[in-house]
Amino acid sequence: MIQAKGIIVGSNGIAKYTDPLINVDYASPDKFIGLIVTAEIGEVKEKTQNYSVFEEKEIVNPETEELETVKVEVPKTETINYWDKADTIASFTTKEEDPSFTTLQNQMLTKLKEAYPTVQFEIV
Repeated sequence: MIQAKGIIVGSNGIAKYTDPLINVDYASPDKFIGLIVTAEIGEVKEKTQNYSVFEEKEIVNPETEELETVKVEVPKTETINYWDKADTIASFTTKEEDPSFTTLQNQMLTKLKEAYPTVQFEIV
């Protein structure tokens, strides 16, 4: 993540983001294109996720009066963090072979500093 200190104008030229948090993301849709690296303004949010797991439990069989191991479905709830993207403010493509995330993030940081010279950026 990159923390900006200052105002960044959104991709539509109208929206303004003050001191936004920026997520660096990448995807490789095609081996001929390479990696597409994006800088996304947004925020980390929480959401509750419900799911079930199966756990083994020992019970007494009422007919045989013996212990048996059975699988029982147990409902679980978990709070997870997710990135809620509001805008993509920068992107670039690289054909660098297997770059580390740190390398991509630093390249994006350089691009952001060039595009927004009055804004301060810090990797957080």
